[in-house]
Amino acid sequence: TESPSTPVTPTTLVMPTTPGTPPLPNQLGFFLQVDGTGQGKVTTDTGLSCHSTDCQVSPAGELECNPQACTQVEETGSYVTLTPQADAGSVFSNWGGHEDCGDGKVFMNGGKVCIAFFRRIYELSVTLQGPGQVMGYGANQRPVMDCGSQCQTSVSEGMRISLQATPSQGMTFGGWSGDCENSTQNPLTLEVTKEMTCQATFVA
Repeated sequence: TESPSTPVTPTTLVMPTTPGTPPLPNQLGFFLQVDGTGQGKVTTDTGLSCHSTDCQVSPAGELECNPQACTQVEETGSYVTLTPQADAGSVFSNWGGHEDCGDGKVFMNGGKVCIAFFRRIYELSVTLQGPGQVMGYGANQRPVMDCGSQCQTSVSEGMRISLQATPSQGMTFGGWSGDCENSTQNPLTLEVTKEMTCQATFVA
């Protein structure tokens, strides 16, 4: 004899699941957090707007965010689109939290937390003493600086820059000074963690 099928209640959405897995509820919790040394906000196409100032570190060392700005109930099976926007002096770095957050579009098949990381922007300045040239390279040897006498560029905190000094004809490279720690290494790789000024000296 066939047993009667179990009725689906109005609060339950039947989605494909593995055998023995209960169906998901109609709505699921979605949580935003904003972290890092920089400032910024994340908005969603469903109405959230979560700013760095909405999130504070608790005495227990955990990041807690204002639920009115950073938490929302979303429809199960829907998509939530995330848009990060950095404040002046900051840059969006990356997503953390659930792995589904990485492309900025979240599929609601479970409760999810997305964390936006923002970093501060610092100025890196290079001056030259004597005739020569300094090139600065970022990730994948991408040129970010080309200094004939002096130059400056904006760099996100933690970025690694490779400085390459090339003396003019008849000159030799004497070394680095300033925030480049009196080094003679060439090229020199430094990690930008503050406003920095380096000087390259060329001698006859």
